[in-house]
Amino acid sequence: MNTPIARWTIARWGPLAAALLLAVPNPGTAQDISQEWTGPSNLSLELARPFFDGGDFTAFSGLGYVSGIFGSGRTRFLFEVPFARGATDGEFGSSSSSMIGSPFVGVAWTNEEERRGVSGSLGARIPVPEDFVFGDDDFAPVFGVFGDPDRLEAFLTETATLSGALRYEHPFNERVFFRGQIDADVLFFIDSGESDAVEAFTGWGGLVRWDGDGAFVSGQVTGRFFLTDDGDGRVWHQLQGRGGLALGAVEPWIGFRVPIQGEMLEPIDWTLQLGMQVNLGG
Repeated sequence: MNTPIARWTIARWGPLAAALLLAVPNPGTAQDISQEWTGPSNLSLELARPFFDGGDFTAFSGLGYVSGIFGSGRTRFLFEVPFARGATDGEFGSSSSSMIGSPFVGVAWTNEEERRGVSGSLGARIPVPEDFVFGDDDFAPVFGVFGDPDRLEAFLTETATLSGALRYEHPFNERVFFRGQIDADVLFFIDSGESDAVEAFTGWGGLVRWDGDGAFVSGQVTGRFFLTDDGDGRVWHQLQGRGGLALGAVEPWIGFRVPIQGEMLEPIDWTLQLGMQVNLGG
């Protein structure tokens, strides 16, 4: 695939990351359908460990996000700081790297009623320099991109992203609700040396969640379409499930993500997810 993402990767991350990234269509979105835009202000920690087909990576390789929403009423402010680490420890020696990804800041406009009607958001990822990747290899960016391809641009240095999303939420009853979302993203590759250093993606998704007495379960499907590429594999889909507890202001959860369509099926078997949300009130 001859795209700015692929050329950027070859120039900055070397053969390993280039080989992996060239195998997929490279879509992404900063507008995570799982993130709540309503309810009390909160802080969240999300961790993910992708399992590669035949990969020899240590248990402490993976990625994560510190994120949150603040505000009340119809206007909410969003932020997210990504990070990743990748390490190997095999017969030919050990190697590792870590990185701080591109932070996301945005604002969401919601319906006055929680989880009902149409809402939207706008935001941007702030580009970080290459120096935000620490270590002697390229495993951290690889884990970030493949651990969460719906937000892969979070792990591209020197790349700015503008994002927008619209979602519709409908409660079926007091315990079950549906959320549908469409989103669009434009990536700008800073100092890429290419005349076409811009990519555009669109995405969609659906989520159903059940909230019980002290517990919750959700399932979702997301899809992505690479608008600025005319090659094969421009579309993929992923399936994700979560289950957790509501322990007062603290909500721990565990989940999984698996590719169900597209070339991501070959390198990734599945991804384990762990998270916790702390409600701050307000």
